[in-house]
Amino acid sequence: MRLAIWCGSYFKGFGGAEKVVNDLLNRFADLGIDTFLIAGNSDRQQTHNPHYEPLHPGITVYQNSFANPFDYLNQPFIFILRLIQYLKASLQLRSFLRRNNIQIIHLHFVGFDVLLLALFKYLVGYELIITFVGSDIEMAQKDRFSRLKVRIALRCADRVTAVSQDICSKLEESYSYAKASYIPNGIDADQIRQMAAASFPDVREDNFVYCGRLVPVKRVPFLIEAFYQCLVKGCTRNLYIIGDGDETAKIRELINGYGIADRVITLGALTHRQTLAVMNRSRCLLLSSASEACPMVALESLALGKPVIAPDVGGLKELLLDRETGYLYPVERQDVLCDLIMQMADGRSPLPGALGSKASMLTLSRFRLETVIRQYLEIYQTVKPAVRDRNT
Repeated sequence: MRLAIWCGSYFKGFGGAEKVVNDLLNRFADLGIDTFLIAGNSDRQQTHNPHYEPLHPGITVYQNSFANPFDYLNQPFIFILRLIQYLKASLQLRSFLRRNNIQIIHLHFVGFDVLLLALFKYLVGYELIITFVGSDIEMAQKDRFSRLKVRIALRCADRVTAVSQDICSKLEESYSYAKASYIPNGIDADQIRQMAAASFPDVREDNFVYCGRLVPVKRVPFLIEAFYQCLVKGCTRNLYIIGDGDETAKIRELINGYGIADRVITLGALTHRQTLAVMNRSRCLLLSSASEACPMVALESLALGKPVIAPDVGGLKELLLDRETGYLYPVERQDVLCDLIMQMADGRSPLPGALGSKASMLTLSRFRLETVIRQYLEIYQTVKPAVRDRNT
């Protein structure tokens, strides 16, 4: 089997999708599979994502400029340049796929590139596996072109998977597609605990932590406002914010406006090992997203025995057992979020330890990385006969 995983943002992102791809690539290469990574351009000296563990030396990395030219429609000259660049990259990719006899391409996240992969599937000849991760569905609810990309993906893919049951339901309800296979993200709990043992002296123990991109869908200002109310009520614990993104400046301005920069501390984008070290020193993970699929940060927090307080949206309802491994609150109820933070902040409360113990057991039983790897291999096996017949 000659397998390529397509993740355009691999070298530039530091979210759950890039972490999942990193884990899959390394495990497949460990199994002796001819594994390739196709990603957008980075510094040519960069051979792996600096936020995660280095890629297996047996993985072939292919980089090119796959930036969506239609993002520059309001700048005609730049649009033309980007379009020419994309067409050039497409021809180079076609040559790469044929030269390396790629048999299966596994696409994570349905973006602009799905149009190219749908076309090359017939021109070059490979089997196409597509995984929906959540944000692609959310974009499709707001944008007509994004809905078209989803429809093309569903029509052209040989197999479709989704990282949450919620996404499977949305594909069936909105697109009449009932064949998506549910394969959640998986984690290696032992590896996570080993990595989390690293020290991070700049962070006090037994406080709250948020980890994720600082973008509108994550609603970090909503979380900060709730935490500010907790501080007013006498909460003695801090909140550490790990991440970066479009709203970084806005968030820092909000924190400074409330005068709580010594209580709500932004740490920026850390490496995966550093992030786990901070989470391991925390009391509880706080999330506030308007939508989520199968967030890796929540799985990692549970694996470390740290409970999670999160909104009852999307795949979070599948990951968390309310009042057993954490708390789910109505997505718009900032007052409920505040009350839950205050309960978890109480130093006399046994809640963090009790919930954390159950959380650790949950991740071991339901979200093992080895189980996820086996499920994907079974998916690949279902399309391998077609690959073999076509090439003979």
